[in-house]
Amino acid sequence: MRRRSGWKSLVLAGLAAAVAAALLGAPAGAVWHNVLVEHFSGSAVQWNTVAPWGNWAVYPPTGSSGPPWTWGVTDYIYKVNNLDEQSLWCCGKPPTLDPEFNTYPTNMGAWVKWGPFSLAQAVAARAYFWYYIESEPIQDFLRWGAYNQNQWNMFPADTVSGVPPQQWHNKTMEFDSLGMGGSVSLLGQNTVWLLFHFQSDGDLLRDMGAFIDEVTISWDDGTIDLEAEQVSIARLDSTSIVQPFIGDSVRFRFLWSVEGSGVTPPFDITCAVDGNVIYTERRTAAIGGSGYSTYETFSSPWQAVADTHGVVWTLDTQNEIAEAREDNNVGSLTFQPIPPNVPPWIEVLRPTWGDTAGSSFVIRWIDEDPDNNAHISLFWNIDSVGTGVLIPGAVGIDEDDEADSFLWNVSQVLEGPVWVYAVIEDGFTPTSDYSPGPLIVDHSWGINVPPAITLLTPVMGDTADSEFWIKWTDSDPDDDALINLYWDNNNTGTNGTPIPGAAGLHEDSDCDSFLWDVSGMLEMGVWVYAKIQDEGSPVFDYSPGLLVIDHTAGLPGWQTEAGTPGGFALGSVYPNPFNSEAVISFSLPHPSQATLRIYDSLGRVRETIFTGQAPAGYHQVAWRPMDLPSGLYLVELQAGGQTFRTKAVYMK
Repeated sequence: MRRRSGWKSLVLAGLAAAVAAALLGAPAGAVWHNVLVEHFSGSAVQWNTVAPWGNWAVYPPTGSSGPPWTWGVTDYIYKVNNLDEQSLWCCGKPPTLDPEFNTYPTNMGAWVKWGPFSLAQAVAARAYFWYYIESEPIQDFLRWGAYNQNQWNMFPADTVSGVPPQQWHNKTMEFDSLGMGGSVSLLGQNTVWLLFHFQSDGDLLRDMGAFIDEVTISWDDGTIDLEAEQVSIARLDSTSIVQPFIGDSVRFRFLWSVEGSGVTPPFDITCAVDGNVIYTERRTAAIGGSGYSTYETFSSPWQAVADTHGVVWTLDTQNEIAEAREDNNVGSLTFQPIPPNVPPWIEVLRPTWGDTAGSSFVIRWIDEDPDNNAHISLFWNIDSVGTGVLIPGAVGIDEDDEADSFLWNVSQVLEGPVWVYAVIEDGFTPTSDYSPGPLIVDHSWGINVPPAITLLTPVMGDTADSEFWIKWTDSDPDDDALINLYWDNNNTGTNGTPIPGAAGLHEDSDCDSFLWDVSGMLEMGVWVYAKIQDEGSPVFDYSPGLLVIDHTAGLPGWQTEAGTPGGFALGSVYPNPFNSEAVISFSLPHPSQATLRIYDSLGRVRETIFTGQAPAGYHQVAWRPMDLPSGLYLVELQAGGQTFRTKAVYMK
């Protein structure tokens, strides 16, 4: 009978299909509870002595090398489950025998059991397992059953022997039909054990013996359980969406399930949005033969408004059904509708009729996107219909770029008329526009003459509190240059800071000026410089003088008639800015104690020019800074119980 084919572990493709119908599916009945799911995937050496083996016990007791032998873990033959490659063998302990090379011993009486477990609340209970056997028919056998006492005894359920034609067999054992004729029920018992017993006689007709794998014990509590599963958003035609737009009409989809048997009593399902019930349904639920059914429910239509919303579905709202669990009847979802998209638009301004270029050309346009998330791509075409060729480098231009222009190198474009069109898109429907006229590409147009620019303001002595007009003159024979304005702490290096809004100014604009908002600037002296560029190298020019930003400029000064001053006052600093010496004027209406100090921009006293008793009259004091850096300084006069301040800019 012994087959020595050399095969290993029976991991066959046919068994893989059987695994798909695994023993864990819930049987017909009510709510089932698993008390054991055993794959025998732990350490074979530590079988039934340490975790994870739990409450398994074997008989007879064994030594380290045997005999006697009893049940133990092996990796030769096992039920494929994609989890482990082990099973329980009737003579696997102690681990000195191998089913690939050894047969089971004679005169075996090996027992294994798991327990105790309670069936006190069970209306039904079952054990599922797989077995494999090769033994002498009739004389050597495997049997299984259960018992309600901690003894090596059982109310038997079934017995197998010999070599069945199918290799692995699935068995179901009912705990209410054990013993002779199925007359014994262990339902309602507080302590129950599941047992397997392998017996061999004394002759030499032996083979591999019996193997057990994938053991599950489950019991049915006889109740029903409703369970909320998933809440989602759907269109009115029931197709799912992730997030609606403001103004959309949607329905809320609710997946739920019921476990048990038969048909449930009537119960309510409700859907509430932001605490307001928008849908109620009273119904029953039929449970299929598997003991488990899923359902899908949709709410009434609801129109999305701007806000963060909470959707709550509730099963058995009135608690009319006694369930196995009462804490799984609510499903919820939080979401925020998307504002409706306003599509962007673009209008190409140049080229237009009469435009010609030899090596480069500035494409210009105007655009708008309320979301400020659109991007622009530029193309050229031999006509003004259809699609064309992407202009190198003109892809993904930010819509909110202030320049609204692109310097196009046409040196490699064939001579002749070409149209330009732009595509603007924000993730939804793209919008496009063609130029009002073609660009004539003519490589004989001539060598580029670089542009020029000269800043006219600011000049020395200019001050500003909130805004200032920067003025210049410029020229470019090609009329394709762009101007950018910057401010700097000095008049060298061209490494300053861009002036907001002063980027991509068109050279051919008639304005030649820019109103600079300096209200947010710190009080200081700054230089302005301009950069003008076409397809060639940029050209820079600094302003002829320094602009002093003084947010106290324009406050009324003191005035008095000739003669005795009419009050205490701090006059002007002259010159201002200065580079070596400045004269500070102040007046006293009568003899007074006076102090004249100099502070730096951090509020530190850097010099005390005068302190003491001063006569009445108009006074002038020379200030010659020593070892002070260039910068903005505060001049302070204290006299007559009053304090006066003004600013001075020192430039070495």
